[in-house]
Amino acid sequence: MEAAKIQGFIWSKLSYFFGKGKQKTEVTLNFDENTYLILALRYQELSSGGGGGGTEEVPFEISGHLTEIDTGKIDSDYMNSRFEKYLKTIRKDDTNSNDIQKTVDELHKSFATLTQEEQKFANIFLNDVQRGDVKPEEGKTFR
Repeated sequence: MEAAKIQGFIWSKLSYFFGKGKQKTEVTLNFDENTYLILALRYQELSSGGGGGGTEEVPFEISGHLTEIDTGKIDSDYMNSRFEKYLKTIRKDDTNSNDIQKTVDELHKSFATLTQEEQKFANIFLNDVQRGDVKPEEGKTFR
């Protein structure tokens, strides 16, 4: 990633042209920065034992550079906006179960930015909110 940045890569531009004259080739990145950071977080979990079975020793050398990326940079604003939308939806009197399910599904998609342990706690919290056991405080974020 560092080498790409040195060569002019920026996340706001995901398509690049290479070559000269009529022989230019367009290369388009199939994911954005948020997806990259989510995958980097999952990669970090592999080294901490967050994945499934396997042995303690890694059978090949893994560069530690990716594990040093600050995945705390992942923007939680999207998750918080989905949570706020969910709260507004369940508080409406004329909301049907399909609308509620759509907002819950959107919120669950944003859980990808959480670690596996945080995802478990987020699901527990969300279930408590759905049952009415927890009343979220105004001004508090989902995290």
